[in-house]
Amino acid sequence: MTSSTVPLAWDDPATRRAWRAALLLQLAGALFALILFPAGLFATALTPSWFVPLWLVLVILIGLHIHHRLEQLINLVRILRVLKGYAWSTAVAHPAGKSDCRFEAANPDNPARHLSVRLRTPFGGSLTYWARWCRSHDGEKVRFCGDIRFIGVVAHHRAGKGRLRLVSQPEAINRRMSPRRKGVSQEARERALAVGARVG
Repeated sequence: MTSSTVPLAWDDPATRRAWRAALLLQLAGALFALILFPAGLFATALTPSWFVPLWLVLVILIGLHIHHRLEQLINLVRILRVLKGYAWSTAVAHPAGKSDCRFEAANPDNPARHLSVRLRTPFGGSLTYWARWCRSHDGEKVRFCGDIRFIGVVAHHRAGKGRLRLVSQPEAINRRMSPRRKGVSQEARERALAVGARVG
């Protein structure tokens, strides 16, 4: 079966539901924070001077939350591009250190060779969903959509609850690093470029 005849991940109704659920969650969080932000500024202007520092801390936290939600919305756009460009396959999950996860999958141009991509937890925290999940499911298979050499999306059997996560090799998204050039077929190069990855 050729890549052109394999159903894409986005063709799966459960995948579409998971992505839309994640989108609604992030939009609701962003909207709530956007409503709180001007309310916090207004409250800061009206409160006594001794109470202003507390309100300023709250406003700063709300601003950071808005920034986080916007980052998550950008990631969801990237996830959508990957889901529309690749089919689901499998990867094996492993914990990496105390707070990260590592996913192993086959090289599309050389299926006998397996490569890995690391999912780094923000701020090195170990209490995020995927960090906890990888520690308790070491060696378990997850769904993987993408090219392990560049960018992909991981999910598992509870994907219907919005557990989709973008993973990428640093050089595939970081413009300060040299993108991968060797061992990449023309088809793989074009597909990676189509979903927004940097390819040499």
